[in-house]
Amino acid sequence: MKRFIAFTLILVSCSGQASILQAELLEPIKEDNILIVVGEGGTSGNLFKWSALTYQREHGGVWLDVSSGNDFVEGVKDFVSEHGPIDHLEYFGHGNNVALFLNQEPGVNGGLYANDPSYNEGYLAASIYDLSKSVFSEKGTIALNGCNVAKDHEVGETFAQDMANHFQVMVTAAEGPTQFSSSPDVIVDFTEWNNLDLSVEDNVYMLPTYLDEAFVSLSPAAPSRSGYVDVYRGDLTTEAIDWLSDKGVRMGEEEFKPYEIIKAKEVKLICEGLGLVCDIETNDKDQTTVEVLAVLIDAYGRTPLVSSPWYSAYVSLALSEDLMLDGFTDRRWMTRADAAYLVYKLGSH
Repeated sequence: MKRFIAFTLILVSCSGQASILQAELLEPIKEDNILIVVGEGGTSGNLFKWSALTYQREHGGVWLDVSSGNDFVEGVKDFVSEHGPIDHLEYFGHGNNVALFLNQEPGVNGGLYANDPSYNEGYLAASIYDLSKSVFSEKGTIALNGCNVAKDHEVGETFAQDMANHFQVMVTAAEGPTQFSSSPDVIVDFTEWNNLDLSVEDNVYMLPTYLDEAFVSLSPAAPSRSGYVDVYRGDLTTEAIDWLSDKGVRMGEEEFKPYEIIKAKEVKLICEGLGLVCDIETNDKDQTTVEVLAVLIDAYGRTPLVSSPWYSAYVSLALSEDLMLDGFTDRRWMTRADAAYLVYKLGSH
């Protein structure tokens, strides 16, 4: 059965004037189960749509407009329910090496992250861990058309690699900035972008701005020696989790769930497994970064001088001795992986 999808595309110039083009496109029926996801692109939104339309014309696929992480998760679930597991997901929109930014409204947190799903409660944001690995077929692949989603993948964790690991698929993403072009092979700027007169026959492609920061394909990383199915080699916290496992401290049977916010009882488990005396209760309370810093630093007899506020001395110590990964001061909650890294740095150096 042939199906038609109607689109209204608005091309907005710098002067604020808009021209509206109506297009009714035939959705091609292809053998592969392709999902095309288009994020809310702000000032670039309509060009993301044109790029997606070009891709759909050339490869087929079902179109999904999203404006939040929640939209993404629910849209994927609905697609799989109707069509079966995804063979290929093609994304057009903003992002970086931490998240896909699906909503461009100021002050709105509507991204898609690789974080503890509970951290997104009360926001429009969501996590890739809200989705099962089974949403992709065995031959599944992902392509992320946006800027910097694989930035610094050789030296640190990236959102692209997190997706590859979680869904166990090949992920293609850009290391640096991208831009629109009328050619699929080389960057060819359209003449006078502010006065575009495009039709559904015109092609728009997304290409890397710089050749040395081009698109790269990332395979799922190999599992670590810890035996956890969700801890992979190459992540900066893997050595710490392996070290804990070598010490006999297990945070689960098959899964470590490194992205989850650590609970008080789990900090207690680490302390008892390492023979430490920790001043913390055994309960299900989520722990903040400064709470875990204080408990574990105290347990190793490294209590700093009194400061105001009380936690600033602990943060300063962690910074001066590289006890935590970069950026920890921006994170309110401590993850299980970060806690493993902290205790590893304290106990093995």
